[in-house]
Amino acid sequence: MHDLVRRYAADTTLPEHVREAALTRVVDFHLHTAHAADRLLDPHRALLSPKPPAPGVHPHPLPDPTAALARLEAEHATLLATQRTAAILGHHHTVRHLAWNLRIWHDLHLPHIPAGVTPSHASSSSAPPVRCPTTRRPHVPASTRSRRRPWPSPTPTSTAG
Repeated sequence: MHDLVRRYAADTTLPEHVREAALTRVVDFHLHTAHAADRLLDPHRALLSPKPPAPGVHPHPLPDPTAALARLEAEHATLLATQRTAAILGHHHTVRHLAWNLRIWHDLHLPHIPAGVTPSHASSSSAPPVRCPTTRRPHVPASTRSRRRPWPSPTPTSTAG
């Protein structure tokens, strides 16, 4: 969030339900914009759709992958702050979806670790291992990690009868 908006929100007293509804709209805006960016940048990845946005929320239009990447670049810090806000509000569904949608940005921007090198050995002994800012786990680039996921893949439903 921008400093001016944050300052205004801190100085303004609103009823709790009004404040939470406004925060939910802001969170939904960022979530659905990040989701649109993720779909443009990695259209073949498994689809994990977030819940519909709150009434009146319209995601930022992203015409192509270049615009999607530029948006994630410009709003990365805001998206992490949005994720923290969603956690405080108890919107765990949103927290999970933001992490899912930011994965491609993190894969592109976190330092590359050569294949066969564990994250703890990737940096000098005096520096801590590289960690994903979203999950705080050691970062392993997509090129070196297994395609197996710790959760079961969705199975297609058969329409044949």
